[in-house]
Amino acid sequence: MSLTCSCDGDYDWYYDKPDDYSLLETNRRRRCVSCNDLIELGATVTLHTCWRPPNCDYEENRFGDEVQLANKYHCEKCADIEFNLTELGFCINLGDNMNDLLHDYHEVYGPKK
Repeated sequence: MSLTCSCDGDYDWYYDKPDDYSLLETNRRRRCVSCNDLIELGATVTLHTCWRPPNCDYEENRFGDEVQLANKYHCEKCADIEFNLTELGFCINLGDNMNDLLHDYHEVYGPKK
């Protein structure tokens, strides 16, 4: 996906955007959802808690209005890019490659001098 300021859309699932960095405190290493690099335990990451609406009555009765999905993570490098582009007013989708979005930004606005 390319760099955009519009965050409108109809999605099958959604996620909570992190406010700050955290440490990867899981039982195993994880992959960055953007660049696919392996993130070591204890590394600085951003945690994205993912949700979807229930698909059937059973899920609605068991989980309520939201079914939690597996958490997704950005490595520190991709998190830096995400925070900066978001601060500039761009809409970032979780599966977007942050390096590609940064490249798109530089093509349009020029590199930092």
